[in-house]
Amino acid sequence: MSPKKLTEPTKKEILQLYRETEATTSTLAERYEVSSSTISRFLKTSLSELEYEDLIQQLSLIHIWRCRRYAV
Repeated sequence: MSPKKLTEPTKKEILQLYRETEATTSTLAERYEVSSSTISRFLKTSLSELEYEDLIQQLSLIHIWRCRRYAV
């Protein structure tokens, strides 16, 4: 089986979802039937290093907040 390629419209959707929602590389990979590595590589080459790191940090903070909220 050959690896699935991301089309240009799909790439635009992925960028939008990663920027505007709480989608993770794993959820995006599942949605578009590719590996998490494919999504990560795409994001790293499509976003500036600063934006990529900021988005990862935001997702991490959301995850921490939720864990604490539901741990009570």
